[in-house]
Amino acid sequence: RLVVVDGACRSACAAFADVARTHVCITPNARFGFHKASVYSADLSQRLGSVDPPQSADILDWVEANGGFPTEGTREMDAEAAARFWRTCTPQERTDAGAGNTA
Repeated sequence: RLVVVDGACRSACAAFADVARTHVCITPNARFGFHKASVYSADLSQRLGSVDPPQSADILDWVEANGGFPTEGTREMDAEAAARFWRTCTPQERTDAGAGNTA
């Protein structure tokens, strides 16, 4: 299956899109958000801190070159920057997925 990213893809979505890169395409509306991963105690009662998430080396390089993982919010990557990492969907793929349709 093909995953079409046609809007915001943040956090777990961005991590998935990175791992599944060969099965992902993007539209001009795509944008990705990356942030630090939270670390909790074993019983989940206490937040212990945060760490950089396990992204691919090229994504990590982009994040670092663009200010690093923020402590609050997300580091946003627009479609133009994302085109370095994911292929652009064909018009047919966009149509098949219903991407870019408005009600």
